[in-house]
Amino acid sequence: MITMEKFFDFLDRRVAGPMSMISEQRHIRAIRDGVISAIPFIIAGSLILIIAAPPVPATTGFSVWAKAHTAQVLVPYRMTFGIMSLYVCFGVGSSLARSYDLDGLAGGQLGVAAFLLSLTPNAIGDGFFLDLESLGSRGLFPAMILALLAVEVMRVCYKHNLTFKMPEQVPESVSQSFGAIVPAFIIMGVMTLISVVFKIDIIDVVQKGLTPLVKAGDSLPGVLVPAFLVVFLWFFGISGDSVVGSVARPIWLQYLSDNANAVSSGVVAPHIAPETFFSVVRLHRRFRSDYWSGYCRTLSWKGEVYEIYHAGSSRSSTIQYQ
Repeated sequence: MITMEKFFDFLDRRVAGPMSMISEQRHIRAIRDGVISAIPFIIAGSLILIIAAPPVPATTGFSVWAKAHTAQVLVPYRMTFGIMSLYVCFGVGSSLARSYDLDGLAGGQLGVAAFLLSLTPNAIGDGFFLDLESLGSRGLFPAMILALLAVEVMRVCYKHNLTFKMPEQVPESVSQSFGAIVPAFIIMGVMTLISVVFKIDIIDVVQKGLTPLVKAGDSLPGVLVPAFLVVFLWFFGISGDSVVGSVARPIWLQYLSDNANAVSSGVVAPHIAPETFFSVVRLHRRFRSDYWSGYCRTLSWKGEVYEIYHAGSSRSSTIQYQ
């Protein structure tokens, strides 16, 4: 008994505690908040994708209409889900800036500026264009990294008073805007040197560096390890979903975006383990009910079997994926 107590005390101090602290680290928290802030656009874009690729037989009238108007239907999807890196980038920069008691709006804008300056526009006729793929899942990790770096530049500038000081009579919003001028010049100069002068594709460099991690997350160990850690942390009273999601959610979101892009192009989804995979496999919802009592009932929905069984004196029932 004493040995088990020592074992659990060791796990609590050496494993669960440090992992909880990691999830509350300001940069990890900024990434988590930035990804969560983009959820409304992700959900809205996903609903449009369902309309463009309806889960109905191809011979139905709605499916035929959707196939004939796919390009038009997918416009809202491409401007929401398709450019999620922009939304995430702004959210990450804004969250990190607020954690330093800086202007969140300026932090988000500096992050977006750094990210856009990492992209090299292509000339077409008399104009220029940016590849939307770089603003989607492909640019997700670079967007988060550049947003963090941009806010750190802003923090250093404020720390060493490298900002324009405005008189007290000037409105606070105007004063904060002028305070971000020096960080903006620094970010613009550095990113121009990297992208234009040295012609370094930051997105490509980051993607190649993270390729082993992205591939590992879509394997059997990449599925089992997060699932185990979630349950393990909950055992100690720590929100396992919050801790593990803070680290793994950017990877899961990239899988989800890649799958959505594949479906919108009419090909098979390449990844099996986006965040929605964990939501389905761990479908385990508890609810209180006065209608179920004393026995087990089995439901069948779209070929999947669910059991609803009474939990005894608590009069709570459980729907569990079988």
